[in-house]
Amino acid sequence: MKIGRSILIHAVAIGALSGVAYWLSYDAMRHIAAMQAAQADKAAREAMESQLAILRAASGKANDLAPVIAAILPTQDALVDFPRETGALARQSGLDFSFGFGESVAGTTTTPGTVAFAMSGKGPALKWAEFLKAFESGANAVSVDVARMRSNDGKSYDMTINGKAFTQ
Repeated sequence: MKIGRSILIHAVAIGALSGVAYWLSYDAMRHIAAMQAAQADKAAREAMESQLAILRAASGKANDLAPVIAAILPTQDALVDFPRETGALARQSGLDFSFGFGESVAGTTTTPGTVAFAMSGKGPALKWAEFLKAFESGANAVSVDVARMRSNDGKSYDMTINGKAFTQ
């Protein structure tokens, strides 16, 4: 009986110690995961703080460049030549072409003004490529929002371009 009782006591003790060891390992793993998450959060926060410092430094430089950029951009009144110049490029490229201005938005001290435009035309694909290359290297700062090209008969293409010209 003494042997059976001793085995039972040892079995209970081993079971209790196993339970404590399991609980301690589970708790340690939970703490390790929490520490790893905290380290990852700290690294991400440090990276964001570094990027913010870079952006703050660059914003001062950008503010210094704003008057230079504004001086380069044409006034809204100076855009009166833009349709004529664009039409001349289209004619040189052999395209049937039309151009129209849309809504204008006044510039501020930090952002340039914009004047919306729409142009459309008809011609061969290679002529459109010539025109777009010349248009891209033009004197005006523009942004093309939408460009659609549709084939008529495989030889001629209709193209519509909507965009904005930037102004002071």
